[in-house]
Amino acid sequence: MSSFLIKLVKHLYFRFSQLFRIINLSPNTGFAYIFEVVIFIFVKIENNNYYPYIFLIPVLVIHFKRKDIKFLQHVFSNNWKFVLVIENLMFFLFFCVINLYYKIDFQIIFPVLLLILLSLIKIKSSSVIPSLKFNFLSQKYFEINSYLRKNPLRFFLILILLISSGFHPFTLFLYGIFFLDIFSNIYKHNESKEQLTMIFTKQTLKSKIYYNLKFFNIILFFTLIIYILMKNPIYYFLPYLVVVNIFFTLIILRKYSEYFYKQKENEYNTGIYMQYLIVSVLVIPGIYKVAQDYKIAIKNINNYVDNK
Repeated sequence: MSSFLIKLVKHLYFRFSQLFRIINLSPNTGFAYIFEVVIFIFVKIENNNYYPYIFLIPVLVIHFKRKDIKFLQHVFSNNWKFVLVIENLMFFLFFCVINLYYKIDFQIIFPVLLLILLSLIKIKSSSVIPSLKFNFLSQKYFEINSYLRKNPLRFFLILILLISSGFHPFTLFLYGIFFLDIFSNIYKHNESKEQLTMIFTKQTLKSKIYYNLKFFNIILFFTLIIYILMKNPIYYFLPYLVVVNIFFTLIILRKYSEYFYKQKENEYNTGIYMQYLIVSVLVIPGIYKVAQDYKIAIKNINNYVDNK
């Protein structure tokens, strides 16, 4: 037991030091982390019970994007899930403590139990439902179809959360932020040169953007129905819709402006997410960036597909 505790303490220290290495090695990502921490320090809302659910967002985003599970299994063998829970709880409690306005009370028990439960769920949802094949979407939704086949459980869970977020303006923006980051990963994977050529001989970049935005806006339509039924003010939903559409247009354009057939995926991290979120919220800079990225994407596609 004592050897396990020593190993655990060393591991947690290693995790802590990793944060400083990220800031030094990737200033773009490091700045985004610092910016997020500052936001969580000063965010102020009327209902004290909402705070723990806000603080769950960054923990769950990182948890479901983890790629170090094999490392934990190797180092801690049968105790790796316990270590995973400890890491997530420490991260969560860190945000609870640093906020200037949140007062910890017994209401935190349910979010903590929820976090523990989610920490014990397998990271790759595709392993939970391996036999199901989802092909009901046409090739116009190539990336969405691919993500759905690989991560069916996660895909439907996020959609359910997104639709139910229409309950209140607070939940709308809370889950909206979570949703934008998770689904941005759909567009970070590159097709082969042959697949790219086939895709853009059948459709244009404009039509690809149109159909992908159409898919997300259909989902948001159901969110809007719940939002209206709960008698929430519509003037909150409209700017939210604008921000979401600008953000996803930028994410799609990034894939093709950065596309290189020898790379399996484009870089996507918290720094890029924060950059796109900020320009989307400001709207005019977001629209300007859409126009600039569209020109770059078209030029890059022309290197692989003639007259497209």
